[in-house]
Amino acid sequence: MVVDRRTQIFIWVAWFAVFPIGLWTAYKISPPTHFYHHFDFLVTTGLSCIVALIPIVVNQIPFSVTQWLTLFVFLKYGLFAE
Repeated sequence: MVVDRRTQIFIWVAWFAVFPIGLWTAYKISPPTHFYHHFDFLVTTGLSCIVALIPIVVNQIPFSVTQWLTLFVFLKYGLFAE
């Protein structure tokens, strides 16, 4: 998919405008409270990186199970960790 330069610049500016506000809002809504088990969080983060690098290929169609890990992180650690 080819996107012209003007659209790319607009997307980057919109991202830089929305991301900090969204991060601050996520922190206010769901502050990190369950980071008492740092080792568990680091293992989950490492597992997420490994899974993201190794897609599963079935009938020449690649897919990844990163959605399951992000759901787990969301349910266990909250919105801010997600």
